[in-house]
Amino acid sequence: MTFHTRDQVFGIDLDASQEENIVSTKKLIWEPTDEDVEQCKILGKKETECRNFIKVLIKRNDDIIFVCGTNAFKPSCRNYKVENLEPLGTIDGRGKCPLDQDESNIALFSDGSLYSATAVGIRGLDQLIYRSLGDQPHLRTAIYNSKWLKEPSFVHGFDYGNYVYFFFREVSVEYEHMEKVIISRVARVCKNDIGGNPEFPENEWTSFLKARLTCAIPGGSSYHLKAVSDITPVYGRNVIFAIYSTNPTR
Repeated sequence: MTFHTRDQVFGIDLDASQEENIVSTKKLIWEPTDEDVEQCKILGKKETECRNFIKVLIKRNDDIIFVCGTNAFKPSCRNYKVENLEPLGTIDGRGKCPLDQDESNIALFSDGSLYSATAVGIRGLDQLIYRSLGDQPHLRTAIYNSKWLKEPSFVHGFDYGNYVYFFFREVSVEYEHMEKVIISRVARVCKNDIGGNPEFPENEWTSFLKARLTCAIPGGSSYHLKAVSDITPVYGRNVIFAIYSTNPTR
């Protein structure tokens, strides 16, 4: 088991942990450089915000874990060996990890490609669902297009069959003439999507679809998505479980 925090990642051997004590068998320190911290402060951020908050930690394969952090508002990702947390190189984390620790995000590997849902830019105004790494074309949702995504708060994602699914809440465009309304959504992209016009520098999905998720009590208020499980077999059928709560602000 591995868990993460600010500037650090710990590896926990559950078999080595005894009674109520948790034994950390591996630990890595990943702090932003002094230069990155200074650049972060120039952006008007507090020193406490200019740390490396680990936002992505997933297995890439049996031997490698993939880790991304905010890195003082300059997101960065690394591959590490599972056995000893030895670093295997650093890559740009934009589109793979948010800049701000408070931004929600999703990341998962499927067929060698990374599928991520996160925010790009200092103000986090460009939210996207993005495919990168791997051999498939790098694709994203349309930039600054509220019909695709509008102020989403990402909850969970997984791959199933030929698709990758993303669950999130967002501001409704259906009721934009009214007060701000938050609704729950599920979006889907095809794994074999090769994109539209390859001449565009930011190639877009051609298979992106989304639908509204509704949970309500007759005569009462609607509830909003808070958590989603992975695919779970129940009585011979593959299902997911979701938790809803009262209306969030985002």
